[in-house]
Amino acid sequence: MALEETYNASPTRLGVPVLAFYGEESGRDKLETRVSRDAAELWLKSTVAAETSRAVPLAGVDWYVLQEPAGTAAVQAEVGRAMAGLVKLSDR
Repeated sequence: MALEETYNASPTRLGVPVLAFYGEESGRDKLETRVSRDAAELWLKSTVAAETSRAVPLAGVDWYVLQEPAGTAAVQAEVGRAMAGLVKLSDR
């Protein structure tokens, strides 16, 4: 929550891949908040590693991805797949 409240975009782009996770379900808040693919993809502009970055939709998860065990497990699995892919790229 502190990051959400204090984040300021840097003019310098990251030199590492970005995985932008977003839940496909409506939130359980009063506004039933949803994060669109377009909104999640804005994070991909923060890196120079576009070829290995992506927005990742999570079925059955709402906008607060890490609030539920299913969201945490999905993020862990996807990060593992991404890391394995980067290792393969570095072997070339």
